[in-house]
Amino acid sequence: MAVLTLTAGAMANDSIAVTRSEEPLSVFYQNADENFILYPTQNMYIFILLDTRNGRLELVQWNTKLSSRTRFTLSSQSHIGYDEEEIPGRFILTPTTNQYNFIMLDKLNGRTWQVQWSTNPKEHKVLEIY
Repeated sequence: MAVLTLTAGAMANDSIAVTRSEEPLSVFYQNADENFILYPTQNMYIFILLDTRNGRLELVQWNTKLSSRTRFTLSSQSHIGYDEEEIPGRFILTPTTNQYNFIMLDKLNGRTWQVQWSTNPKEHKVLEIY
C-alpha cells in the first residue's frame, strides 16, 4: 500500500514536499507523543482512529455527502489494566494482508488484539490474541 507523507522543506518559502512510499503503515505511526492516530484502510473512505493511550478504537468514514459521513465505535473499552497508566504512544496498529483486519499491539507489555472493521457495525470485532 502506498503512503503519502508530508515533510517540511528547507526552502525559503517553507513549502511542504509530498513524497510517496511503499513502506508499511506501521513505520509512519510510531511517534511516542501522539494521543490519537488515524490509520488508513484499503477503503479510500474508511480510517481507524486509535487512542494510543488506552487502545480505544473508532471507525471514521468520510465522504463528500453529509449523509455518508459517520463514526462508529470499534472498541469503547480501555485495553489497559485498572492500575496501569495511560501513556501516549502505548498502542499501535499494524495492517495485515486481510484489508479488514489490523493487529493492535500494546508496546509496554506485548499484548495483541485482532481488530476487524466493517461498514456494518455488527461485524466489528476486537479480540485479544493469546
